[in-house]
Amino acid sequence: MSGWEFLEAFESLDEKIRQRFKIYILSSSIDQGDIQKAAASPFVRGYNPKPLNLETMGQLNLYHLQRRYPE
Repeated sequence: MSGWEFLEAFESLDEKIRQRFKIYILSSSIDQGDIQKAAASPFVRGYNPKPLNLETMGQLNLYHLQRRYPE
């Protein structure tokens, strides 16, 4: 199953289930069509090209910590 096939299957899940997940795409593709397709999906929170570096990983972690534990 490709990532796009996964998103199609995910879309068919009940809303209560979908709300529990945050989807970030980690891809070797830098094709603008793929990036735009990901951006058009209401379920995709971000698109990151491989390789994932420590800076990007830290930004994602910080973002979710701040949302989970707001000041």
